[in-house]
Amino acid sequence: MTCLGAYWVQHRATRQFFHDPGLLEGRLLDALGELADGTLHVEDWPCLDAWDMALTFKAQEPGAEAERWVVDAKDCSSPALLARGFRCDPRVLARRRIIVIPMHRLRTPGYRTDLERELQGRVSGVEVLDEETFLRQATVRARQAGGTR
Repeated sequence: MTCLGAYWVQHRATRQFFHDPGLLEGRLLDALGELADGTLHVEDWPCLDAWDMALTFKAQEPGAEAERWVVDAKDCSSPALLARGFRCDPRVLARRRIIVIPMHRLRTPGYRTDLERELQGRVSGVEVLDEETFLRQATVRARQAGGTR
């Protein structure tokens, strides 16, 4: 166990931001885990945490390509700082690239608008959704793929 000694004495903040999922990420993974039934596969931290998760929905027709979304769960009090620090990693191929923000951030007037404005010119093809909208869209898409929920 001496090889793991350094891990066990890491500062909690290091573990939280480099190993353990955050609260938002945990909520999303738990909710998506309830949907995963053969129509949806959830992969945690694809390409060594290029994104927080990748969702692959079963193809709707035989021979068709499965649809993949990649998701980054972000909870930052400053939309400007979040946008400036966000990197869109292209290693994971996906139809949709989504930043999911927690519901409590929507209580800050203009948060989503400010985030979307700050992302312009920094990244392209990235959507910003709140957690309820994201989970609703994932549920609908899983049903379309053949789920019954």
